[in-house]
Amino acid sequence: MLDIMRRKKRLKSILWLVIFSLALGMLLFFVPGMNDSKVTTDTSAATVDGRTIPMSDLIEKYSQMIKYYNKSSGRNLDPETLKALGLSRQVLDSLINGQVEEIIADRLGIEVTEAEVQNGIENYPALQDQGKFIGLERYKAILASNDISIAEFEKNIRLQALDKKLRSIFADSLGIS
Repeated sequence: MLDIMRRKKRLKSILWLVIFSLALGMLLFFVPGMNDSKVTTDTSAATVDGRTIPMSDLIEKYSQMIKYYNKSSGRNLDPETLKALGLSRQVLDSLINGQVEEIIADRLGIEVTEAEVQNGIENYPALQDQGKFIGLERYKAILASNDISIAEFEKNIRLQALDKKLRSIFADSLGIS
C-alpha cells in the first residue's frame, strides 16, 4: 500500500491536503480564542439534579476567565498554559458547585434577601473608599471597566452570601469533640 502511495504523486498530495485540513479544523474548533464567535447552542454543559447548565453559560464564563487571566498577566496566555491551568474544568466545576448550593439552599428553605445582597455590595472590599461605599456611579463605572454587568455581579454576591449561610449552617451542625 505504501509503495503505491510513493509511486503515485497524486495520492501523496491528496494525503497532505487531508492532513492539512484536519489540522486547520482542529485549530479552529479546539484552540481557545480561535472560535470567538457567539455560539447559539441549546446543548447543556452539565445537568445537576435535573437542572441544566447551558453551554452558553460555560462559554461566557470561560471567556471572562481568559480575559481576566490575560489582563492580570499582561499578555495573552497560550493554549498550552490554559490547558495546564485546567481552566475549562475549573469554570465547569464552579458552575456545578453554584447549582449544587442553590439546590441545597432550596431544599433547606434558605434564601438571600435583597437587603443582604445590598449589604454585600456595600461592604465589598473593592467598592470601599476609606471604609465607606464608593457610591452608585463609581460602582457602575468599576463594573463597566471590568466588563461585568450589574446583574451578574449581584448574582455573584448572592451566591457568596448563600455559600456563607450554608457553610455556617453546616459548621454549626458539626459536633467537634
